[in-house]
Amino acid sequence: MAPAGARVGATGVTELDLVVPAADLKRLETALEKLPREVYRKVVVNAVRQAAKPMLAASKAGVPVSAEAQVSGKLEALIGKPVSLVHGLLRDSLKTKIVKYEQDMSAVAIIGADTKVSVTVTADNGRSFKQTPAKYIYLIEFGVGPHVIKLKQKRAGRLRVKGTGRTIRHPGFPPNPFLRNAVLTSASEVISKYTTAVARGVVREAKKLARGA
Repeated sequence: MAPAGARVGATGVTELDLVVPAADLKRLETALEKLPREVYRKVVVNAVRQAAKPMLAASKAGVPVSAEAQVSGKLEALIGKPVSLVHGLLRDSLKTKIVKYEQDMSAVAIIGADTKVSVTVTADNGRSFKQTPAKYIYLIEFGVGPHVIKLKQKRAGRLRVKGTGRTIRHPGFPPNPFLRNAVLTSASEVISKYTTAVARGVVREAKKLARGA
C-alpha cells in the first residue's frame, strides 16, 4: 500500500502530500491486507474522503476576502472600465475530487476550484463575460509580479480592450497561499481522520465478511 495522504492542487499547479507516520501506516497495512481486494479499496477510498473534509474546510476559510477584488483590478486595467466580480465565488467553487489508483489500490483527494462553477458578469462598458474561479485560483495562490500587458488585439476574449496597441504596466499583487496554508493547519486532523476511518472500516468490513461466511 502506497503512503496514503491528501493532496491539494491549484488547478494542477501545485501538489502537496501529507504522509501518515510509518508506524501507523504499517499497522494499517497489516490490517488492510487481510481484507479482499475490493473491500480493501472501499475502506481506503472512504478514509481518504473523510480525511479531506478538514482540509477543504480550512481551504474555504482561508480564501482571502480580496481575492475577486485583485482579479477585478487586472481586468479593469485591460478594458479601462470598472469590473465587479462576484465576491466569494472562489470560496464557493472549492470542491474535493477523489482519484482512485487501481494498480496499487490507493486514492488521493484533490482540492481545487470546480471548473463547472461559473457566472456571467457585465463590465461598465456593457460587455459580458464568464467569471470562472478555476481560471484565476492560481493567481490568488501564487500572486502576480509587476508585468507589462501589450494590447495587440481589439478584444481580450469577449472583452473589448481600451486602446489597442497601447502598453499597460500592471503592479501585480502578492500571493495568498490559502491552499498551502490549509495543508499545514489541517495536517494533524487529516492524518487522525484517515487512520481512524481505516481502523473503523477494517472492523466494519471484517464483521460483514464474517456474517457472510
